[in-house]
Amino acid sequence: MDGQDAALVRATVLDASGRNTLHFSSHNVTFRIVSGPGMIQGTANGDPKSYRSHTSTSHTAYHGLVRAVVRVTSAAGLSANEKQLLTSMEVDDNGGGGGGDGGSDGDDYRSCASTRTTLSYDDERDVVIEAASPGFAPVRLYIPTSTSREEASVLAVAAKGAGRPVDFFAR
Repeated sequence: MDGQDAALVRATVLDASGRNTLHFSSHNVTFRIVSGPGMIQGTANGDPKSYRSHTSTSHTAYHGLVRAVVRVTSAAGLSANEKQLLTSMEVDDNGGGGGGDGGSDGDDYRSCASTRTTLSYDDERDVVIEAASPGFAPVRLYIPTSTSREEASVLAVAAKGAGRPVDFFAR
């Protein structure tokens, strides 16, 4: 939880048996954060002909699939010094930086102020996301989080899995 983490989530529209993808489905799937320090950064369906915005929290399925990018909004895993440095750089509501004069860059900050998310520095909860579509029961996914660099950093996770066989086809 360093404020930079993201997860790519895939929702698959399944038939009544729950085993087969409805490849011709174009259901609208809406994602939302139920709890925890996260936000829906965007959604996409892989359709090369789609001009729909990717910043929405919902998207139509393409061949029965739709994805969401979930971004963490907590920097609880940073050291006290890193948290202090980030706090000094946060942008205020007037478009200025922590110690800046809000000069020419201020307009850029004002234009995206409605989409800007402030980081939390103490929220260590897991992120719970829900995908819902009309006619289907909503489904929840729990995304575990960690503040331990020794256990959950990219290098630590890679080292744990090094040398182990990977089944890319989930047999």
